[in-house]
Amino acid sequence: MQAFKLQSLGLVRVERNEVKPWCNLYARYFCDRLSSPP
Repeated sequence: MQAFKLQSLGLVRVERNEVKPWCNLYARYFCDRLSSPP
């Protein structure tokens, strides 16, 4: 469900069973946010 929301916003694309950031900028953002503790 979350992947669909991100895809509908144009932030990611879904290929087969993988969710990939649409561009390097989004990839760096998600990497930074997901690797740091809350």
